[in-house]
Amino acid sequence: MAPGNLVYQIILVLLLCSDDAVGWYWWCGEDVTINTPTPMEALSGSCLNIPCTYTDITIDTAQSFTGIWSRNTPAYDQNADNVISVSGSKSYPMDITGNLMNRDCTTTFHDLTQHYEDKYYFRIENGPNKGTAKCSYLQIRVRDFPWSPSIKVSGEQTEAEVVTITCSAVTPCPHAPPQLTWDLHQGTSHITETNITEKNPDGTIVTKAKLSITLTDSHDGKMIKCSAVYPVRRGVSKMSDSNITLSVTYGPKDTSVRVSPSGTLSTGQSVTLNCSSRAKPPVQKFTWFRNSSQGPVSVSEGDTYNFNFTEDVDFYCVASNALRTETSPVIHLSVTVGNNHVPWEAILGAVIGVLAVVFLAVSVWCFKTKCQIQKDKPQAEVVQREEENIHYEEIGLSKLKPKEASNHEEKEDPVYSHVQVSQAKPAEDTVHYGEMNFSKFSPKVVPEKELEETVYSQVQGSNSNSGEQFSDGVDDLYAKVKKN
Repeated sequence: MAPGNLVYQIILVLLLCSDDAVGWYWWCGEDVTINTPTPMEALSGSCLNIPCTYTDITIDTAQSFTGIWSRNTPAYDQNADNVISVSGSKSYPMDITGNLMNRDCTTTFHDLTQHYEDKYYFRIENGPNKGTAKCSYLQIRVRDFPWSPSIKVSGEQTEAEVVTITCSAVTPCPHAPPQLTWDLHQGTSHITETNITEKNPDGTIVTKAKLSITLTDSHDGKMIKCSAVYPVRRGVSKMSDSNITLSVTYGPKDTSVRVSPSGTLSTGQSVTLNCSSRAKPPVQKFTWFRNSSQGPVSVSEGDTYNFNFTEDVDFYCVASNALRTETSPVIHLSVTVGNNHVPWEAILGAVIGVLAVVFLAVSVWCFKTKCQIQKDKPQAEVVQREEENIHYEEIGLSKLKPKEASNHEEKEDPVYSHVQVSQAKPAEDTVHYGEMNFSKFSPKVVPEKELEETVYSQVQGSNSNSGEQFSDGVDDLYAKVKKN
């Protein structure tokens, strides 16, 4: 062999088989090649599924097949300690589960620990056909902590869009896949979706959970969390999680108008209107409209609008961004003329004041009227009682003879009744008279006590009967009345 060819072969071996292949510098034109993901990573205490296929060797399906995994070196010795798996044997931690006749060398490595981190070489024996994959080896790594799941949102994160959120977790051991759980961080409890396992193009397994959401502006900025719990040996589990924050775009919301100054407005006063709205992306354009008899009229653009009042008017604004537009509620501005505006509070106060004055006046009048009635009532009752206590006796007046009267006057001490004849009273006054019979008194001795008890009664008579009972020129008549 020429020296140049030897140098070439040495360099090629060093390039292709340099990783810790101490002492093994032969030609890598191997007769067997395996296809497997490398490196592969396992979780300590769990298993590792190794997808594997082999090529570049002639096989005879009539012959038996044996697959062998050796550790750290491609050299094969059936009794060597580096042999870690032989197909058909259960005494090794690695178990070839694939159908070697179909060139499938898929293998499961059970209960891995960091002690098993190394390179592994595959050998196939099929009757006279034998070969070892010297350079296409498998690198295995073992970790103590699980992988964080990945979260992906499919579709555009826009208001009203339905998006699918997928949580994915690597699954090195399909026999004990991780359990995925959602946490939406929106006041809801944990949501557990049905987990599904899928095979990647390289043969590895992944566990997924999917969640569909119709987006609204309230989802913007919300964090979504996915947790993965991996079961390991002896009932122990290991957990990891990941989260994402949603960024949802939406049209203008809560569009409103603010008036400055607020309160009472007067004709000719300068007024500023401000339009505000929230949106993502931000509002790109504000347009002001005034209602008129012909319909809405565009009067300005921008988030503020300044003008002088002259009449009652209605305004509203329209906010828009790349997604849509929103119209604010209509605001009515009532303008008062000059400074003659009287606040409704003052009007109400004046009305209450007038009512209070009227009520006070009525109360005073009622009080005075009641007192006057109570004052006059006793006087009326006294007059009435006095009128009820007046009794008149009917006096029958007969013609008295002067001579007889003279005789009696000499012999007796009479009791006199003074009868006064007055003018007749009007017809409406009714006078009741008691009848008194004046006759000759028998001479008798009147006791002194009775003389002291002489009572004079004034009798007022009517002028109508004076002509018949009294002589002309007589004004006073006396009747002798004995006190009973």
